[in-house]
Amino acid sequence: MQIDTFMPEQPARLFGIGNTSRQQNECAEAAAKTFNGLREGVSRWEPLSLVKRLQSEVGLTATHVAHLEFLVGYTRDQDWSYGSNPIVYLTVSATANKRGISERQVLNIERALNRVGLVCWHDSGNQRRYGHRSKTGELKEAYGVNLAPLAALYDRLLGLVEEQEQRARVWKQEKAAVLLCKRVLREQLTLTPGHASADQAMGLLASLPRRVEARVTITQLVQWSQQMKSLIEQFEENSQDEGETGPLVGGVAQFEPLETEHHKDTQNNIGRKNTSGRSELYFRHINTNNTKPTLSNERSNRRTLPTGNDLKKPPSAKAVMALEKYKRESKAHTRQHLNAFADRSDQPPLPQLEQPSLPTSFFGSGIEHITLKQVMACASPMLRDMIRNASKTGGADWSAVVEAAKLAAGYLGISAPAWQDARDRLGASAAATIVVIAERRSTDPKTTINSYGGFVRGCVAKAQAGDLHLHKSVFGLLSKGNLDE
Repeated sequence: MQIDTFMPEQPARLFGIGNTSRQQNECAEAAAKTFNGLREGVSRWEPLSLVKRLQSEVGLTATHVAHLEFLVGYTRDQDWSYGSNPIVYLTVSATANKRGISERQVLNIERALNRVGLVCWHDSGNQRRYGHRSKTGELKEAYGVNLAPLAALYDRLLGLVEEQEQRARVWKQEKAAVLLCKRVLREQLTLTPGHASADQAMGLLASLPRRVEARVTITQLVQWSQQMKSLIEQFEENSQDEGETGPLVGGVAQFEPLETEHHKDTQNNIGRKNTSGRSELYFRHINTNNTKPTLSNERSNRRTLPTGNDLKKPPSAKAVMALEKYKRESKAHTRQHLNAFADRSDQPPLPQLEQPSLPTSFFGSGIEHITLKQVMACASPMLRDMIRNASKTGGADWSAVVEAAKLAAGYLGISAPAWQDARDRLGASAAATIVVIAERRSTDPKTTINSYGGFVRGCVAKAQAGDLHLHKSVFGLLSKGNLDE
């Protein structure tokens, strides 16, 4: 069944500032008029998950997204098919009671969603909201909030998410380039502090932030990396010139005279305390009271330049010979151990040396006190639908919960390494339960989470300290009664 809606003559922009009054967003109206159902294989929760990922770009708040999820939860899958419209005919007062907010807040949130172009209204003559379904659940007549514009925006939302991911990848690459250039430039300053561009390089490094935050744009990152690369090239040109002609003093190349063995011995014996011979591999100073203090940054590992020039000084011939001797001795010891084990290969292993076959141990999380039914009760309507779609039998099992939690972690902003680390340390079921709890808290404006990735890492840190109790969090959510209202 196709519910008639008003068709404007001049559609407005798809994303932009619409009317602030109760008037319809013309573009949302046009989308509702041409709604032909979601394409095959797309759940009604998938457009909502895209909106969650684009929440800040679209200009919505967590309260707006939570209300939109509430509206989607009051529809059925058949409402999003061809011939029908996903209309929520719940009254404003009933919506306010179920959400725990005032009627004015409900209307303000709906206006905000309409300005973005995600919803519109299908009103009756007196703007009352009501409707009824047939025995098969088909929507026969409905007046209220129409979610057809949300379904019509699925393709565009998907494209915006792909652009967002592409920008994130480019931003990470440029950030890595900036950090690498900072290290190389600092290394050049350490090696040649008297360079003509040293003051300029020090000023540039001092102007850079100590930590590159997410609000820094890609353009700014590119500008910083280009400035540092130009300074690095100046340092490299100067080092190449000095390597070819020697150090310049007064514009003339100066070469150090070769020292004879007699001159070296005379120089070593004058003004030097009694020490062991430096020709020995493992020499030690006898008097070490006047040892020069070593700075911590002098012990840091050297980093090579992008062109492949090694900043480390080449080791001496004696050091190379000592290293080769050490490698030969270590290989000989290794062969001796292997031969010893080969001689004992025919003997049965000792009982006390057998490795016990124990299951992989995880950090304690309290997951053993939680049942699958309790986790399903804590999950939001969208996540429950994702779990059913992930299950091969159409029901619910732990493998489906883990698969749905992995998808939910994607749109919540939890990185793949954070998700994998939680699985490795806590187990798949415990990691999935953490995502279920975090996703449920995202639907409640009173218990919002600023960083879901930080929430997962915090749970892992608590588990390492023995302070993670997932069963208490689950029991606390279940004690609130009907969470979907």
